[in-house]
Amino acid sequence: MIYKICSDALWQELQITGQTLGSIDDERDGFIHFSTSAQVLGTFEKYFRSEFESAKPLWLLTIDPELLEPNAMQYEASRRDDLFPHLYAPLSLAHVVHAQKIVSVPMDLTRSSESSGKKRGKR
Repeated sequence: MIYKICSDALWQELQITGQTLGSIDDERDGFIHFSTSAQVLGTFEKYFRSEFESAKPLWLLTIDPELLEPNAMQYEASRRDDLFPHLYAPLSLAHVVHAQKIVSVPMDLTRSSESSGKKRGKR
């Protein structure tokens, strides 16, 4: 599984339209940024901590990479030369196997106590 931390607005967009090109940063960079389970807390700390502390709702989306278009995702060097998953295609709601509101940190960001109720089995 791979993970996307996103704003409430992006999560709402994805639920309403069925797909997204990601955040403003994703659109600027030309791909959607994801993290592995080992990277997601670092991503939160570097890019999302201040939003969380200012009480802006954030969501952790769990994506099954096997549901993505073949060859649309690449692992590329980024922070500290760590390989991060990048999606070069829109993210579809069908790719999201679980969505959970981030309610406390520090925590294991892959296990939040509040969920949107969206859980999907692997296809």
